[in-house]
Amino acid sequence: ARRQAAEEKAELKRDFDKINNALRDELDTLREKYNQDIARLNEELGIYQRREVNYRLALGERLHEVAEHLRTTLLSWGEAELKEAVIDKRGRGRPRKTLK
Repeated sequence: ARRQAAEEKAELKRDFDKINNALRDELDTLREKYNQDIARLNEELGIYQRREVNYRLALGERLHEVAEHLRTTLLSWGEAELKEAVIDKRGRGRPRKTLK
């Protein structure tokens, strides 16, 4: 009876060791996959961050171009409006400004 109990115990230990080793192998595989995924995601994050910086720089440059265009357009419009304005002198009082 003792020998049979010892054999059963040894059999259970072998089964436990098999299951334990299989789980350790699976855990190692999952850890490796996790590390690969983290490395890939960090690389993609770096790419996206560099892309965002480039977009921000391009947007800033474009914004300055648009602002400069608006400024020159408004200045030329204002100058044209002033050139069209005619100042008439009244008989008395201050001069009157009229638009053509």
